Amino acid sequence: MADITLISGSTLGGAEYVAEHLAEKLEEAGFTTETLHGPR
Repeated sequence: MADITLISGSTLGGAEYVAEHLAEKLEEAGFTTETLHGPR
């Protein structure tokens, strides 16, 4: 399956929570994920 990169940015952390949850669900469906939070 496809590799997916999730990029999030948030001041209160809500977007990070959603990105982590989405990554978990995508991995359960067989995708490979990478999650990036904020600027690098």
